[in-house]
Amino acid sequence: MVKSRSVHLINFCSGGKVIALKSATALILDRWSKFEALLNDGKIKFDSTGRLRYLHGAPVGDLIQTRTDKKGQPIFQEIAEEWFDPESQKAKDFIWP
Repeated sequence: MVKSRSVHLINFCSGGKVIALKSATALILDRWSKFEALLNDGKIKFDSTGRLRYLHGAPVGDLIQTRTDKKGQPIFQEIAEEWFDPESQKAKDFIWP
């Protein structure tokens, strides 16, 4: 059961709407289309606390800018403190919150 005070409806500039359990997560989806595509493709999903996770249970990490391309566009890389491999024992033992 989700407490209603933690649910946010975010309107994006493109006209789309996402109901997210954490507004920061919704902003991540709006700013980085990679994560939005993964969510739409069913490769990541929300857990009961509103955190985005890969299907094996590892949380989606933060994006940090690692460099800039020739056109001046930032290039980001995902980092995560809690990452674990999909084939690991931790993934096999993972219980969704």
